[in-house]
Amino acid sequence: MHRLLILLSFVPCAWTFSLYHPVSMVDARASATSVALPRAAARDPRMMGRSRAPKKFKTKPKAAVEESSPGAVAEAPPLNVAGESAASHSTPPVEEEINPGAVEGTDLRILEYPHPLLRAPNSEVVSFDDSLRKLTREMFAIMYASRGVGLAAPQLGINKRLMVFNPEGKKEKWMSEVVLCNPRIVERGAGKETDEEGCLSFPGFTADVDRAGWIQVEFQTGRGKAMRKRFDGWEARIFQHEYDHLDGVLYVDRLTTAEKARIQPELDRLVAAHGPGGAL
Repeated sequence: MHRLLILLSFVPCAWTFSLYHPVSMVDARASATSVALPRAAARDPRMMGRSRAPKKFKTKPKAAVEESSPGAVAEAPPLNVAGESAASHSTPPVEEEINPGAVEGTDLRILEYPHPLLRAPNSEVVSFDDSLRKLTREMFAIMYASRGVGLAAPQLGINKRLMVFNPEGKKEKWMSEVVLCNPRIVERGAGKETDEEGCLSFPGFTADVDRAGWIQVEFQTGRGKAMRKRFDGWEARIFQHEYDHLDGVLYVDRLTTAEKARIQPELDRLVAAHGPGGAL
């Protein structure tokens, strides 16, 4: 009887401990991520734009990120649309992108190759006001409607040095949203990594592109705060793709001769649909 009483007194204590010491939100999120991430079948083929290729790819590792203000020693976490701390992220699940056409809440539309504004010069962002924040919200809305992970302002006919991305690719993961105004690459890895990319302005196909494995970037947030940040792997590829748009460079410009020849029929299709100028 004495042993039974001791055992019964222990059980409520254990229950009480679990009640008042729940798993933290961070631990719970990390646990969920560790379960969801492994995918033997595929990695996300869409990259920063659009891809309809029915191909399967290996899983991309989660990118390591470093960030700090220029000249600062301390590191800062990733930024969200307001330049505030953003949660860590992983490669989003495979999902086919689409050109959504009209999106509720905005009159902006995605421009498809060979629209001349995709090659036009882009001026720097100088006003960090409500109109800029409204624009970035619309850019994210179009990006999510397209099932993409990144979008540059020139793709919407706005020739400003402005880009947005969310490596999670889901509006529910809004803490991972990043807005970059007037970005510039200040350092990059020496080696090149080849991977498949697609683009919302080039619907219906993908191609292999060489990119630096990591980059160091200086930019301004949506609130105008100057920042310095390192992108690796998945994030580095998204950034470099969108950054090219700000320089009037399209991802097809970076293809090998063989890749250019392979996708030329797709460009001819877009030229037939939208006008001349599709030859590389």
